[in-house]
Amino acid sequence: MKCLPVTKLEEGMVVGKTIYTSDGRPLLRRGTVLERRHIERLKNLGIPVIYVEENLVRAEVEEAIMDGVRVSAVQEARRIILKVRKELKFYNKKVSEVDLSDDMERVKGVIDSLIKEVLKTKSALFSFIDIRGVDDFLYSHMVNVTVLGMMTGLSLGYKPDKLFLLGVGLFLHDIGKAIIDDVVLANQKLFDRETNPMIIKHPLIGYELIKGIPGVSLLSAHVAYQHHERVDGEGYPRGLSGSEIHEFAKIASVVNAYDILVSGSPFHPRVKPSEAVDMIKGKVRSFFDKDVVEALLKNIALYPVGSVVKLSTGELAMVSQTKKGFPDRPIVRILKDQEDRDLDVSVEIDLSFRDDISIVGVIE
Repeated sequence: MKCLPVTKLEEGMVVGKTIYTSDGRPLLRRGTVLERRHIERLKNLGIPVIYVEENLVRAEVEEAIMDGVRVSAVQEARRIILKVRKELKFYNKKVSEVDLSDDMERVKGVIDSLIKEVLKTKSALFSFIDIRGVDDFLYSHMVNVTVLGMMTGLSLGYKPDKLFLLGVGLFLHDIGKAIIDDVVLANQKLFDRETNPMIIKHPLIGYELIKGIPGVSLLSAHVAYQHHERVDGEGYPRGLSGSEIHEFAKIASVVNAYDILVSGSPFHPRVKPSEAVDMIKGKVRSFFDKDVVEALLKNIALYPVGSVVKLSTGELAMVSQTKKGFPDRPIVRILKDQEDRDLDVSVEIDLSFRDDISIVGVIE
């Protein structure tokens, strides 16, 4: 199984991993033979990449969370965002009038499920390339940020009770965007200075929504409030810096940026994980806390399963497995030799044992 941009799909290729909509319905099931109408629909939905089966190579993605848990979490993210949007925009309620107390049992159930998955697969690297359309970006983003953030918290030594408080804040970190029009969201900034008043205000709206929920910790609410603050004091909405920013929010800040970079968004093109890591590293001590970035990077596969890579030997290979502790040295299977010839017999190399061979590029 390998990951291909939708622009490179061809009729007759076979879907390698089921693609779901944000409401949990299968869009294309694994094993579907692609037709022109399928490819056009994927393009129309703004889905950038999908997994397809490879005839010669079998590679399974070891995921941080199972499909069923992910789909349920995305459904809940969609439900709560749409509810808040309806309350604020359709019924014209004030933020203080929105009552989410009845929703928290469902949210807590989602967080419990995600924690169990993260703890169960804590030896796995985050190597899943999220497949989502433009309209579903926010819901999947909420889930990915939660998973990546809790994996980061685990690397920082967090116990389950602390992971839970962090997880609630991460899952609801962008709830303040429910009031913002899609056109405005599509023009927000990632690393450039934000100037739109509505974007600048969304962390405060999120904080007000969360802190009003009975039984929810203020620490969780501060994840929403502070996740756009920068360690150098140039963030928003309050310009906090350094130790003024809670560690939960520092985690949210970096995983928020990483997911936007690798998954793509209406306001930022998708980049390769290795490129995203370089960009994140370049923002340490300005945007991001150094210790938090280091904790995050322990959990990220620079070359996700299904990536086609060029080796220093000149051979073409596909990543078949990632290894904790070796984010840049996965197990690969050779596809073509130095002369660009297909191999009659599949050869697998564990790069963690081969210092003489490295990955020099990613092929898309």
